[in-house]
Amino acid sequence: IPTENYTVELSDNSSVSYILTDDGYIIYLNTNGDTVLILPPSIDANNIEPAYREADYIVMNNSPLNSGLLSCDTLIISNFADVSKKIMKYTDVSYERVLLASDSDIEIILEV
Repeated sequence: IPTENYTVELSDNSSVSYILTDDGYIIYLNTNGDTVLILPPSIDANNIEPAYREADYIVMNNSPLNSGLLSCDTLIISNFADVSKKIMKYTDVSYERVLLASDSDIEIILEV
């Protein structure tokens, strides 16, 4: 397991970054200016570098500590229906819309 941040360039306009925090890795995808932040199950948003706290999409299966530091257009919660609704109720992530993976199939298509 790597012990530092690294980025893989997939094309001229697309990259995937693995960002090491005190709580493990976050994954940050960027393709043609569209961004996706994927969070591990247990993380403190204070430990995420400010440059990675905003994304078009944030995917999580639990509400991070200090979640009010995060913002996105679309929040995707990937968990069982009852748990997802509790997470949505208690998260402070700033978002415009929320999708619960338990309610439907969700596909994020980013062209590379």
